[in-house]
Amino acid sequence: MMTGNTAAALSRPDGRASDKARAEIIDPPHPLGEIVKPYGGPTPEQAIARAQRIVKKAGAAYAQVVDNDIDRLKKAFAVYKGAYVRAPLDEMFSIVHNIRGMGTTFKYPLLTRIGTSMCRYITERREGVTLDSTILQLHIDALSVVVHTEIRGAGDKISQQVAAALDQVVGRVTSLELS
Repeated sequence: MMTGNTAAALSRPDGRASDKARAEIIDPPHPLGEIVKPYGGPTPEQAIARAQRIVKKAGAAYAQVVDNDIDRLKKAFAVYKGAYVRAPLDEMFSIVHNIRGMGTTFKYPLLTRIGTSMCRYITERREGVTLDSTILQLHIDALSVVVHTEIRGAGDKISQQVAAALDQVVGRVTSLELS
């Protein structure tokens, strides 16, 4: 609560109280300084090194995790292709979104690029438009090849051409659907 002096200091020249004078000031129960100490704990360099060790350890298992994700993606695609309903398409988007989100972190930037293209294809269309199963299948096959042949980094020339071609097809198709 404000004291009389505070309220007077916040009043307007015309004598009316300002909005601030009518406001209640609440002191936070736990100031940040009490929670986060200004000393102790790891240095930024130590924290970064620890994070890098964790990513490296997780990276060893990433190929198996993403391989399982691709199997789930293929199953969801089979359901979508059989019925062309929304639920498996949403599941496919969720799986691919996770794959692309982790791809670059674990040194698979092609997974990120191809996954981004597939996510874009799924999301950038009019509601009710059935997606071309061939375009979806090509994305799934490309993701699978990257994982099974362990194409890390930017990949070779052919890998780059495949990713670029998928981007171009999605760009062309989505621009036509939205126009």
